[in-house]
Order: sequence, then structure tokens, then C-alpha cells
Amino acid sequence: MAVVRYASRLAVRDLEPRTGPTARPPSRGRRLTRWALPAICAALGRTVAAQSEPLALPAAPLAAPLATPLATPLANPLATTPAAQDPPGIDAAPRVESPARWGYDDAFFVESADGRSRLAIGGVLNLRTRVLEPGGANREGGFELERMRLEFSGRFDDAWIFQIEPRFTEDRVELDESWFGVRLHGGDERLLVGRPKAPFGLEELLSSRHFDFATRSLLNQFSPGEDHGVVLLGGSRESRFEWGFGITNGTGTSDTNGEKDLSARFVVRPWIERMDSSARRWQFGCAATWGREDDELDGKTLSTEAKTPFLAFEPGANADGERLRVGLETAWFDGPFTVQAEALSVAEELQGAGGAIDATTRGWYVSAAWMLTGEEKGFGPAKPARPFTVERESSAAPGGHGAWQLAARVGELRLDGELVDAGLVAPNGFADRVLSFDCGVNWYATNHVKAMLHVVHTEYAEPIVIDGESESSESALVLRLQLHF
Repeated sequence: MAVVRYASRLAVRDLEPRTGPTARPPSRGRRLTRWALPAICAALGRTVAAQSEPLALPAAPLAAPLATPLATPLANPLATTPAAQDPPGIDAAPRVESPARWGYDDAFFVESADGRSRLAIGGVLNLRTRVLEPGGANREGGFELERMRLEFSGRFDDAWIFQIEPRFTEDRVELDESWFGVRLHGGDERLLVGRPKAPFGLEELLSSRHFDFATRSLLNQFSPGEDHGVVLLGGSRESRFEWGFGITNGTGTSDTNGEKDLSARFVVRPWIERMDSSARRWQFGCAATWGREDDELDGKTLSTEAKTPFLAFEPGANADGERLRVGLETAWFDGPFTVQAEALSVAEELQGAGGAIDATTRGWYVSAAWMLTGEEKGFGPAKPARPFTVERESSAAPGGHGAWQLAARVGELRLDGELVDAGLVAPNGFADRVLSFDCGVNWYATNHVKAMLHVVHTEYAEPIVIDGESESSESALVLRLQLHF
């Protein structure tokens, strides 16, 4: 409305009769314009004001120019409200809402206004190095870019879901867990197609970004992990029951024999509904996989938790026949404390230069962790109560020390002695029992930065030859730095 008043005053000023020696009588057109333009501006002001607030105007028609400003301010014709934009008699246009919202909530996200569609972008970068005791074999150190991965996940129409995880190496890009699926009946049941993780192994199913140790246990190398196929999941970590069934290639990549692996997992949390019980987060589970394999083992190895290969299969070694995995698991966490354990048995038909055998491998581990600074941890992220900051401290923004955690794990792996008899492994590179100890401290600087320093010690039941050196034990200091978002 201020624009209308301003235009009216300018019109009146420009059309005022000039005085002085050079003044001429106003023409008929100027006299008409001098009367009509202010009247038009005033009419426009009344129209706009009628849509916003009452306006007191003189009862007499405006027969003279508006020489002074109006006593009552008129509404601004440039106002953005629908009522101020639409002339009388036309329905106001509906307010246009933002088509999406975006921000950060454990990942960068873009979400539709109704929340039914969402895209989240995260990532993780791990840098690891190890220092082994001097005087032994395989003492190479140096830094290793263990993992550099982007994570895309989301949903469409609140039912269709997806996850894509490209992992970058020095010379190629590989896919980790990558699938699309659908939520069934709007509940916790999900059908996943593509490259999901087979439902087996608690440790394998946990995200590496929230793991309490610098490396995974000895047993983890026997878990199927990501594989091409179809997986049906039900329940969640907040429900009494959680289960999963899968049909996959059984190789982790392309199929080699046309046979498929069947997998199943079942977890129960008996006291999940007892909100005041310390046993509320105690869970028990079992899992199994079965399939027929046709895979060459030549050159494949088994490694310690410090990533030192201690067993290598000989040329001509093959997995040729049935393979059955059976796993048991339990976990408990309450506030800053976490306890986790698994046991595994793998029975498989193998073929070597010395003949065919039915080999059995067994193992177990028990781990415990304690957040010294009192934060809750569980299977998810640790969020420091006072994050560490590199900025200068002030009374308004005091610096923190982050969160600190102690973690320890012990595990054992027992191998079948017939592996040597069948010519699958060399006699001087085989120990039928491997025992591993891991103890370390984790520093969670912020919600996104973590440093882990662990001592990993390995004992072999009998001395084995590694890179030409006889070894009965090994100790390593492992440092892992992680950035995730």
C-alpha cells in the first residue's frame, strides 16, 4: 500500500501547474491526467485495503489531487499472502508447501514433505596399521586404507526400500551390501533382492562402523557375508523375535555350480518388554546354512585377527560337496556394558591330492566392552556426552574429552587334522588349534571420529612355518582410525 501512496504523491507533484516566467497554462490532457491518475491510485488502494484491513476513506469523491499522504496506511500490494495477491471475487490460491526437507540425522538426507520418500547418504573411511613384534616372519607394517565406502539408502512411497554400498579400492570399485526390496504389510517384514547379507553370524551382521574391535574375530572368515540372492527378514532389534531366511549363490559372487545355499536365523529376546529389568537387552539366537559347493581353494588362506595368514591351501584343493554351517549366539548390553559370544561349526566335503574328506572346523569367541565415560553403546554408535573439539575452549563452548571404551575378546579355532592327510595343506604350515586374545582402548572423539588401539596376541598349538620362519605365537599392535557420517 505504501507503493500506491508513493506513486500518487509523485503523480500529483509532477502534474502541479508550473509558476514563473516559463510557466504555460496546462493543457487539457494534463488537466485530465492530473485528476484521473490520483483517482486510479486511490481506487487501487481501496481494493487492496479491502482484502487486508478496514480503511477509512473520505465520504466525498476525490475531486481534487491527493496533496497530502493518506491518514490510514494502505496494505502493501506486494505482500506475499494469498489474500493480498488476489483481487476481490477470486478464491485465494492455496499456500504452496515446500516439496522436500533436508538435513543431517546420522546421515545426510533429503525427504519428501509427507515423509514417505527419503534418500540418505552416508559413508565410512578406515585407515589401519599394525606393528608386529620384531624377529619373526611377515613383519611388514605401513598404513592400509582398509575401507572407503559410500552408503546410499532410502525408501519410496514408504514401502519400497533400497541400499547401495560402493566400496573404493586403489584400482577398482566393488559392491558391498547392495539391494532393493519392499516392506510387507507396512510392518517389520522385508523382502530383499540383490546382494544382501545372508542371515547368519551376529558379528558379521553388525555394522563395521560401530564395531568395538579393530579387527573381527577368527570365526568371521567362515561367515557367508554378502551374497547374490533373495533374503526375507522379520522383526527388529526392538522386538521379542527376529528371524531371517535366505536363498543365495553360496559363493559371495557369481554361482559356480547352479546350486543354491539356504540360510536361516532366529533370535529371541525373552525379557524385551521388562522396561526396568537389566536383562531386557539379553538375546539368544541360532543360525544355519546348507548348500553344495564346487569351488577351488588353491591359494586361499586363513588369517589371524592381526591379518597374518597362517594357513594356505595347496594346489589341487577343492570344496566339492555339501557344506553345513551351524552357529549359536548370545548378547547382552545394559547402559555402558556389552557382552557378546558366538560358537560355530562348519562341516564340509573337501577334495585334495590325497583324497576326499569330511572336514569339520569349530570355533568360538567371547567379547566384553565397557564405556568408561558412561555413555550407552549396545550395537549402535557411541555418542560422547562431551565431544572433543579442536577449537579454542571458552566458557560458552567448553571443550570435551570425547568418550572412552575398554574392550577385550578371547577366541579359539580348531581345525580338522585330516586336512594334512588329504594333501589340502602343507604339514609344516598347519596348527590344529589357534587361540587369540584381543585387548584395547577405543576413543570416540565425536559422533563421527573414532580411534582404536588394540594388542592382538595369537598362540598356535604347535609351531608353524610362516614365510620361512617357525612361529609358535605372534603379538601385534593394531591402530585403526575411522571417520563415518
